[in-house]
Amino acid sequence: MLKVTRINHSAIGTRAELAAMQHFYVDVLGINTVERDIPAKLADKIPGFWMQFPNGQVHVIQSDPA
Repeated sequence: MLKVTRINHSAIGTRAELAAMQHFYVDVLGINTVERDIPAKLADKIPGFWMQFPNGQVHVIQSDPA
């Protein structure tokens, strides 16, 4: 049986207001963000932000931009 030793990243898809989510995670909880490592063409089409944790990242992606 395989044993999971770490997670590189995971993603949260949301249809909610992205700015409010980012405010909560970054300003209220104090989680650090990192630059999204994706081509500019995609960054404009897929709004989101990436949070950095000691053992990996969580990517928040707006799946249905308003």
